[in-house]
Amino acid sequence: MNRLRLLSLLFCISLLVITNTQSQTTPATPPNPTPTIQLTPEQIENLQKQLAELESQIGKLRGETLSAVLTKLRSAVSSNNAAFSFWLECEKLVSIDRKELSREEAKRMEERLERSNDRRNAPDPDTEGNIALATRLNLQYLILTLEASETEDLTPLIPKLQQHIQEVLASADKLKGRALAQLTDSGRNPVIAAYQLQRYLKAANWTSGPADIRGMWSQTLIPWHKEHKPDELPTLWDSRLNAEAALRKATLSDAEFTLWMQNDYPTLRFERAEYLTTNGPTPVNALADMLKLIRDSPGHADAPKWLKTLRQHIKLDSAPSTKSPASE
Repeated sequence: MNRLRLLSLLFCISLLVITNTQSQTTPATPPNPTPTIQLTPEQIENLQKQLAELESQIGKLRGETLSAVLTKLRSAVSSNNAAFSFWLECEKLVSIDRKELSREEAKRMEERLERSNDRRNAPDPDTEGNIALATRLNLQYLILTLEASETEDLTPLIPKLQQHIQEVLASADKLKGRALAQLTDSGRNPVIAAYQLQRYLKAANWTSGPADIRGMWSQTLIPWHKEHKPDELPTLWDSRLNAEAALRKATLSDAEFTLWMQNDYPTLRFERAEYLTTNGPTPVNALADMLKLIRDSPGHADAPKWLKTLRQHIKLDSAPSTKSPASE
């Protein structure tokens, strides 16, 4: 009997320990589970039908909104002057019409817009470049970005993007000072603010910068060609390097361009060689280009890193050094 009482007591103690442990580890107030709504088959069918109708309506209205904006933008890029006038209209809408300004503040803002218009009509190519041209290129790229945001297949936009790059390069000598700022400052665009387009600009594998030549290649053109036309990757990389050099030569001073060629251009060459070693059609040629670059620029700050990367590609990290006859 005593044995049975002892076993019963031990069993009760075990239950108390387990209960106490669970009370310490389990939250006092567990989170409320998401309630399950029970619907009849008829209710489910009716709800699915309404959701489908709403989805169709949302898509239609979104398409109509974007279509109207794209129509205005395509009209605006018909000429440099039309683009700049449209830009100023949006600037006035955002900076004056939508704000509660005093009479003095509104007057100062209008005078600033008039000065901008005067610079458009009489640009100084040496200090300001062609601001109207830069504005048209900016809006032209905005159209491409909106189109890219509405599709998952960028194939139809690839030639358009390449054409935009060529036009930027052809106009590079006119993109200086204020004109260059007008093209590169994608964060301040009154057209986007006026039509509240930011929520539509969600293109994947796409840079937002109208003059971001490097981003256009690295984010869009090179990945697309890797998937669809890998044999063209070496030629595409050459075009990229030539384009970036041409843009820098046209927009930088001679001294700045010389420094860019000494420091940044070799880095781009190595980036090309390393990419093609892994992804190109002829890795051996890419390794040869990598070796040639190191020979051409042994004094470059990144030369030790390049040499290490080359060794890794050809598995020479742990290879024994070869002694020269003079050392024996």
